[in-house]
Amino acid sequence: MKVAAVLASKAGWRWCLLSLALFVPSATGVAEECELPTHWRGGWFQSGVRDVISISRTEFSTKGVCTHSSGEKFLFKDR
Repeated sequence: MKVAAVLASKAGWRWCLLSLALFVPSATGVAEECELPTHWRGGWFQSGVRDVISISRTEFSTKGVCTHSSGEKFLFKDR
């Protein structure tokens, strides 16, 4: 029983590392496949926030630069 648990945990770590490897952006900067939806782009106001939140093709002013996307999920790198 212990052997099965050890093998399962090692397989779990391998799966986790593979998932991270696929999701981590390249070291060259903004990944080409990362583009924010066009209907998000522009200047936005948020209640309680003084500055306008600006969203461009690859940048979100309060989050940083988009480095990777998968469906409706986006990974940002802080500035």
